[in-house]
Amino acid sequence: MLRLLTCAAFCGCTREYQYSASGTSVGASLLRPDDAGQSVCFNNCSGRGRCIDYTCECDAGYDGDDCSFCYLDGGDTVLPILSVGDVNLTSSNFRETLHNAGRLLVVATSPSCHRCIHLETEYQSASVELKEKGVIIGRIDADAERALLGRILGGVEAAAQHLPAILLWTETRKSRKALLYDGAHERHSIVEYVRKQLEPPAKRLTTITAVENFIKDPQFGALGTAPSEAVTVVGFFSGAGEMEEDELEDFMEAATDLKPRPGLSRAPSLTLWAILEDNLSFQDWVVRESLPLVGRLSNANFAQYERTHLPMLIMFLELPDSFAAGSAHGSRIGGKSGGVRNDELVKELKEVALEHKGSITCLYADGVALADSMKTLGLFGSRERLPQVGFNTMDGRQLPFPEDLPINRETLLHFAAAFLSGRLQSALDARKAMVVSRPFSAHNTVRRKDRRETPTEVRGVSEQLKPKDAITQVTRESFARTVLDNDKDVLLMFHAERVGERFLDLDIPSVLIAAMDVTLETPPPEVAMTLPTLPAIVLLPGDDKEAPFRFFSGVGKVGPLMRWLQEHSSTPFELPALPHLSEEDKPLFRKQVRERQELLNARASQES
Repeated sequence: MLRLLTCAAFCGCTREYQYSASGTSVGASLLRPDDAGQSVCFNNCSGRGRCIDYTCECDAGYDGDDCSFCYLDGGDTVLPILSVGDVNLTSSNFRETLHNAGRLLVVATSPSCHRCIHLETEYQSASVELKEKGVIIGRIDADAERALLGRILGGVEAAAQHLPAILLWTETRKSRKALLYDGAHERHSIVEYVRKQLEPPAKRLTTITAVENFIKDPQFGALGTAPSEAVTVVGFFSGAGEMEEDELEDFMEAATDLKPRPGLSRAPSLTLWAILEDNLSFQDWVVRESLPLVGRLSNANFAQYERTHLPMLIMFLELPDSFAAGSAHGSRIGGKSGGVRNDELVKELKEVALEHKGSITCLYADGVALADSMKTLGLFGSRERLPQVGFNTMDGRQLPFPEDLPINRETLLHFAAAFLSGRLQSALDARKAMVVSRPFSAHNTVRRKDRRETPTEVRGVSEQLKPKDAITQVTRESFARTVLDNDKDVLLMFHAERVGERFLDLDIPSVLIAAMDVTLETPPPEVAMTLPTLPAIVLLPGDDKEAPFRFFSGVGKVGPLMRWLQEHSSTPFELPALPHLSEEDKPLFRKQVRERQELLNARASQES
């Protein structure tokens, strides 16, 4: 008897599996190669899935050809996806549940969202505290209730494009749109967010002592921000006169509007709102003045910076892991990008921020974590091409800072001045604008690694890519008429030139398989599709072309992909056994799998 451990050694899974070298098909034992008609899978799916048509269908949290890859970290507690909550919400019971519940927190995930398996323990911890506040937690299976999720997310500002999603209804918002939560999916942040929404938008303070106590309130550390980083806005009103009453009303409206937003960053000094700033609302003024001179951009705070209505000059860096994991406001950045210290690069960027404060927002970001977002700015390459600099504009122009130039105060100020003058309309303009008669200072000259060579492609029997026969190539110009065709369920793969994903021709009239090379271009901005890590596959059903978009997160193989497409398409279709293989390849594939298992059985017999 030989004991076989699955992923327990590295991902916190506790079950062990055994197989007999001469066993037949009991439990997790291997099938003998000569069992005619029996389906055989690699490693019998490691005991973490079902063997169907010589292909593993893995349990939640596991992935790979043999289900050996585990999404969980060592020691993690495993809770089934969608197992935490008070009620399962569907299209039939949602309206009644919302009417009866005083306060309803909706958490949308799905069994097909592998990364969501991490979050159930956080939801469970949060639910204990939320129940004390009278908050009911409702769960939505995003796969089964696609129409419901689309309906409640449809009118929400910055609607979620990726699962999981959290929305909140309170007693005063039942007839209004939900509040879409965009903070961290962990216990403390969720609980503090709900607490903030249940409190009045502003407190009336009648004494100096009350003001001092309000400013010192430890609750300013909500949503993961340290108390020293919280922003306090105090309005002073005389309490008499029509003008004062109008301004007080505006102040309360601003407080209500700002209430759903996560904690703002600390402003370094006191700033007074001048009456002369009539082109800027009080809400937007609070956001703009609360942000640091040069802050760190992330997915969580992007909406805050976008609300300043200023173009963003973003510097993408290779941040050390210890720094990348936290907000690290006010701390030394550490690490190097292209051989230059990150804190030195940010110091140069601060010179631009001081020079153009109020005209440009200067930011730095994690270029590894946001590698796909960089492509929307015309910045391409991976870790070895950092640091990179570019503008983020409201009109979607791609204005990359030339890679061959040093990154210092002189070059950055020249680049910013060219942008503000209106001369930069394209990447070519950005290149031409940086050609000067007198050479720039060589300070902070970056050393970047050469771009990676495309690896030699090796094809297997079950991995065949036939783009000329099966794949419709998509460009930005053809995106709307191809991908947004309401008569087709469009399975779209975003890839770079070096990615060799493989597909077979599905040959199904209602399905269109398309591919878009995002090495040099991205989806049009009006689609509002943020790409995850490449390669990425997204399904746009014929009856649903809007966000939130449905991205494939399973095994990047043709078989699992076809079954996923079959499950989620708006037009039903049937698949044969081993649908990803031709009739000529099916016996070859079965032979390969059985020969491999025969070899494993022989080795097991020798070792036992």
